[in-house]
Amino acid sequence: MMDGADYVSFKNLTITHDGTLDSWGVRMTNDNDNFMLDACRIVMGTTTSTSELTCIGSSSTATSQYGETDAGDNITIQNSAFVNGSFGIHFEVSSFDDSNFVAMNNTMMNNYYRYYMSDNAYDVTLSGNTASGMTYSTGYGFAIYDIVGLEMTGNEVNAPYYGAYITDLNFDGNSPRTSLIANNSFISSGATGQEGFYCDDCDTVNVYYNSFVTNSSSTSAYGGYFNDPRGVDVRNNLFYGTSNYAAYFSDNTTTTGTTSSPVNLDYNAYYTVNGANLAYDAGAQSDLATWQANRAGTNTNSVSGDPILINPASDAHVAGAILNGAATPIASITMDIDGDMRDATTPDIGSDEYTPASCLPVGTFTTIMAYADSATVAWADPNGSGTVFNIEYGLAGFTPGTGTTMMAHPDTFLTITGLTANTNYEFYVTADCGAGGIASQSGPGAFSTTLAAPRVITCTTGISGSLFTEDFDNTTTFT
Repeated sequence: MMDGADYVSFKNLTITHDGTLDSWGVRMTNDNDNFMLDACRIVMGTTTSTSELTCIGSSSTATSQYGETDAGDNITIQNSAFVNGSFGIHFEVSSFDDSNFVAMNNTMMNNYYRYYMSDNAYDVTLSGNTASGMTYSTGYGFAIYDIVGLEMTGNEVNAPYYGAYITDLNFDGNSPRTSLIANNSFISSGATGQEGFYCDDCDTVNVYYNSFVTNSSSTSAYGGYFNDPRGVDVRNNLFYGTSNYAAYFSDNTTTTGTTSSPVNLDYNAYYTVNGANLAYDAGAQSDLATWQANRAGTNTNSVSGDPILINPASDAHVAGAILNGAATPIASITMDIDGDMRDATTPDIGSDEYTPASCLPVGTFTTIMAYADSATVAWADPNGSGTVFNIEYGLAGFTPGTGTTMMAHPDTFLTITGLTANTNYEFYVTADCGAGGIASQSGPGAFSTTLAAPRVITCTTGISGSLFTEDFDNTTTFT
């Protein structure tokens, strides 16, 4: 425990803690100024608790993860890994007592409840962090409450419920600078999840070059959500919805309300897979042209359409052409989420600066028909004629590279035989465009075989095998 200890550094340490109740890898309390944790690995026990285990964080009490305390000013956590537990990084701060908190280039893995969470913090930088492996269906990636001053750039976060959830940004005081949210990939991966990005009462913030994605089947989940924005600039972002709006703005983006002001909204891309309307802007907007007409001066240079993501559930890198060269340059942002240089004159929308693939990945997996020992599956090919497909299948959860393969298949459907009855399977498909190259692998698609019919039943008046006429009422001839 760090208790009022200034100028302490941890470097190249592995810290493990297998406790199951009220446990921390590192707990900080009572003002630990100028602390650094660098190139360390903190591993907690696995848990299904939402409140018991924290890799590193602050709390005023050893019996709760939520005791607000003065953790310290000038805290830097970098180049480290935080594995398992309920929280990866969790700081509960008393009334903005702490300033200049930095978490950069860290990996958060398999944290059950929150990868990163803070409350009442002042002047925070979150940069270059990756977070994945959360299994709790309502788990948040980054959960940030009551914050004054935020720079959040280059983070890649995949969480089941919210990719990033921010409330009261610069709402409770004057920011030391205009806050910046840029070059992030925030994915809500769960089937019952919510937004890739949620921002409530966010003031004085620039939102540039992000990818906000939801995979949720819920019609109350959107790619990105803004409520009561004031002084907000939203440009060069990808908003990707699945079952409803790609983007949701609760307030009219062109007028001043009691708790909101106009949003500088342009050069964005919007796509919804199954939504009846493209977006919500103080009312449903059926498509981009309607939205532009209803909110004059908004989204003048924005685009809509399928960006063709590598994998919407886990990877927001882009293969399609619609985002390419469609952004506007932001002088202060010269690189993308991967450290690639942004084009100085025609950059790309979203977190990824990229070259469109000449061979696009397939999508829209379906099961046409399934039997006890075979199934016919299909996929959609965006490449046109001349494409063949490499298919790999196996039991549900198999690792690609270990399954059964079929190469150079000419059709967008395939009947797979020799399967086991009443079994779940998955399959992956890779498009091969010949001279156009090979696409990234798509999948998994899923299918299940049916129960097998009864076998080796012989009836004197029926047919031997799995198809028969029943003679159960004739006990003398039934065997």
